[in-house]
Amino acid sequence: MIVLIKILKKLTSVLKERKVFTYSALYILLLWTFSSLLFHKVEGVSFFDSLYWVITTTTTVGYGDITDEEVLKRAGVEKAAFSIISGKTDNETLLSAIAVKKMNENTRVACVVSDPKVKRALEMLGVEQTISSNEFSGLFLCRFVFAPRISSVFSELMSTEGMDIFENQVSGSEGKTFEEVMLEMKEKRDAIVLGIVRENKVMINPEKSLRITENDEIIYIAKNRITEL
Repeated sequence: MIVLIKILKKLTSVLKERKVFTYSALYILLLWTFSSLLFHKVEGVSFFDSLYWVITTTTTVGYGDITDEEVLKRAGVEKAAFSIISGKTDNETLLSAIAVKKMNENTRVACVVSDPKVKRALEMLGVEQTISSNEFSGLFLCRFVFAPRISSVFSELMSTEGMDIFENQVSGSEGKTFEEVMLEMKEKRDAIVLGIVRENKVMINPEKSLRITENDEIIYIAKNRITEL
C-alpha cells in the first residue's frame, strides 16, 4: 500500500512538471467522448458499444487476423450488408473474401488487390466489386494523356461536397427508354445519367432506345440520391 501511494505521488509530480501529459490525456478523453456520442447518435447503437468502436479505431488495435472466422464474427460480418476488404497481401484479401462469403452469402463484398489474376479469382468467387490497384493506376495514367483534367474530375466526384456518383433503382423509370430517362433525370432532377446496371453488368451510355426494366439500376451524377422521377 505504501509503495502504491509513493508511485501515485511520483506520477502526480511528473504530471505537474510535464503538463503535456495532462493536456494529451484531456484531449484523448474529449476525443473519445465526442466521437462516441456522435457514433451513438448517427448509428443508433448504445453509448458503450460506440465507445468500444472509437477506442478500437483510434488505437488501431483492430481485431487481428482478418482471415480468421472468429475475428470476422467479432467484426459483425454475419449481419453486415456490406464488407470492404483490403488485406496486407492479395492472398490475405482472397482468403478473407472466401471466409466472408461463407459466413454471409448475402453481404455485398468489395476488395482491393494488386494482381489482376487475384481480381479475376475474386470475381469468380462472386465478389461484387473488385479493384486491381495496379491495373487501375495504369489505365488512369493512360487516360490522363487524352484527358489532362481527369484527376480533377475524379477528385470532385469523390469529395464529400458538390456532385457525387450514385447507383440505385429509380422508381418511374421502368418501361422508358434510356434516352427518356436521361432527359427526365436532367430536366427534373438536374442529374447526369452515365449508364445502367443490368444483371450485375455495367452498361455505360447504352443505346438510346434501350428500355429500362424493373430491376435495372441507374448510374448517375447528382448532388443527392434520387429514388424516383
